[in-house]
Amino acid sequence: MTTPSRSMGSEPALRLVSQEIDDLVIEDDSLDQELWMNFFRTEYGRAPYPWEVNEYRGLLPMYRRHCLSRLGKSFLRFGAPLHRMKGIMSTAAAAMEVHESSKFIFLPNTIITAFDDEASLRGSELKVSKVNPRLDLGRLSSTYDIYKAITHGRMCAKEAADRLGALLDENFKPCWGNVARCFFGFAQAFLVCPLAFSGSFLDMWAAGLLGLFVNVLSVFATEKLSIFSTVFEIVAVIIVSFVARGISAIRNSQYFCYQAVSTAGIVSLLPGFLILSAVQELAAKRGLSGCVKFVYVIVYSLFLGYALDFGSEFYLLIDHNEGRLRDVAVQAAKVSNIVHGSFSQPHRQTSAVPWTSGRFTAEALSTPLTISQNHFLADTCYRSHTFPWYLQPFPWWTLFILVPLYSIATAFRNFQPLHSTFKKNKTLVVMIAISCMSYAANRASFTYLMRSDSVTAVGAIVVGLLGNLYSRLVGGQAYPAMVPGVLFLVPSGIPSGSADSYTGKDITVRILQVSIGITTGFGLSNYLIYASSWNWTKRLRPKEMDRKWQRKGPKQAIFAF
Repeated sequence: MTTPSRSMGSEPALRLVSQEIDDLVIEDDSLDQELWMNFFRTEYGRAPYPWEVNEYRGLLPMYRRHCLSRLGKSFLRFGAPLHRMKGIMSTAAAAMEVHESSKFIFLPNTIITAFDDEASLRGSELKVSKVNPRLDLGRLSSTYDIYKAITHGRMCAKEAADRLGALLDENFKPCWGNVARCFFGFAQAFLVCPLAFSGSFLDMWAAGLLGLFVNVLSVFATEKLSIFSTVFEIVAVIIVSFVARGISAIRNSQYFCYQAVSTAGIVSLLPGFLILSAVQELAAKRGLSGCVKFVYVIVYSLFLGYALDFGSEFYLLIDHNEGRLRDVAVQAAKVSNIVHGSFSQPHRQTSAVPWTSGRFTAEALSTPLTISQNHFLADTCYRSHTFPWYLQPFPWWTLFILVPLYSIATAFRNFQPLHSTFKKNKTLVVMIAISCMSYAANRASFTYLMRSDSVTAVGAIVVGLLGNLYSRLVGGQAYPAMVPGVLFLVPSGIPSGSADSYTGKDITVRILQVSIGITTGFGLSNYLIYASSWNWTKRLRPKEMDRKWQRKGPKQAIFAF
């Protein structure tokens, strides 16, 4: 009878066998050992040998350290809120019984993990992990599921470390490929043009093609040329602005609207995720990381505005006729036209009843009005009611189709998998619902509020309330569900200013106003949720969830704002 070999074959981590491990006096950890034995049977199709069990128990502290390090790195890399990371890691360390010897420090794009355990074979250890955060809703949800399995005692440290390592692997195949991402970028620019910037049917196609060009550069060029990635945003915006000004010169902006095409074409470059991260840090009173990110948002917005103006002015410098018409329109906008006349009340309307419509009768004019006959406007677009349908803004009822489609494109472009729709929590459906409600709140508030920050604050309150209620009443993940709604607030809040026209400088100012509005809105939503100490949410929560929480402990809403 031959004895089994001590080599683990495909498990390189378990090859670190030494006499010191065999001589250790190991404390009993029956739960983690039982989970590992089930994982071993599933992985290798047999029960582990006694020496393999002893070996695993000896390497258990190492597995726990690897698991905690990879857990923090995964959350930080896939776009988890930084101000919640301390609570996440502390809970995971407590579940693994290493919370007394582990410390975590979180900086922008960096996580420092320290283990102070003199009794273990590895002794004290310090790990510094620097990552490039990138919003990935699919892998973020998978990381949260692993975290949930660890804290609820359903997964051993070895299996959790292996799964997190697979998510962090550079060869990991995302749920959407590069071609699909470019298509979703095209869909974003195509759909947001009539939604946020009152573009026509022709403007949609022009903005979509420019958005496709930007995404092709982002996906293919920046990944192969690291030098180009540093100036990619500025170069892309200049090209988009130049082309948009060129096609808007056809028949003096009667076919294409420069403002709608140029702004919608760069919608994928708007700092939505940067604003989201900065808002979270500032709302959580984390001044260091929050101020760093917010200053970056300000500088980035200034670059976008400068690039838009540069591309437009560069084309006007080449096309002298278009530049001359632009100068005439700017001068004509400074001239005031005063028309004298009288208002008459509507038929069968008394002066005691307020009226908002009537007839204005103008007196004879001694001089003609100084209105440009070529319909060239300096900072906006001319849309006559005599134009055909494909040059007109979309009717209001099309919003019921375009808004959900844009929400889906935004979620898919940020790597939200399609199969999550058929899960029990139906995350994608909740994403679309919250995003649609935030846009509806924006449009409704714009009727009474004519400021970008005030309008965006109302939408942020709606997103924050719905996301937190979804987490507390249903038990879902609040943060991934709210992300598309927050990203929708940025382009929909840009044209919500007091004027109908806007230049590159105006877009920069309104991006900053949107940032302030989102910060204020989420602060108010947090107050409404947390001020009552869950008393009113407890009354709305189903009794089945209360019994489940009493059994396993409350499911922490770590992804709430």
